[in-house]
Amino acid sequence: MAAATILHVGNDNCHRIPVMENAGLTVVKCEPSVSSVEKAFAGTTAFSGIAFHNQIAASLGTLASTARRLSTAPLILFRNTFADCDEHLFDLVIPVQTPPPVWLKSLEAAIRVSCNLQQESELLCQDAAKVRSISRGLQRYSRRLRQTPFDPGALWRDESE
Repeated sequence: MAAATILHVGNDNCHRIPVMENAGLTVVKCEPSVSSVEKAFAGTTAFSGIAFHNQIAASLGTLASTARRLSTAPLILFRNTFADCDEHLFDLVIPVQTPPPVWLKSLEAAIRVSCNLQQESELLCQDAAKVRSISRGLQRYSRRLRQTPFDPGALWRDESE
């Protein structure tokens, strides 16, 4: 995985950060608070993924919502079955005891899918801008036609005499 940067929110009790770094990922660590997450996004770094684990706090939903508001990067949850959380907030949920090679492949796939979706979205935005431009041109043309009224009787009058 080339040039991917992960924002890791909270403590790394399971030592996943070194595994990610050994796989070539850049990992930025962040405290599990809304202000820390916002501060991380205020920097110049664009994140390819945002990793959480549900042991961090009861405010996991708020942290995930904050990250979702600030980024289009996939939200990854390293699941702990002993702590309750809403898995639907996340794009990828990695179950506890998943071997690193497996979750690294899942993480890479989630980042790749997200990048592809962002590229497709940019193309769609460009296409939409072209369509809007054409539509504005047609609207101007239509207004000009309405300003010069057409006399339907001119078709039937013989004005050649």
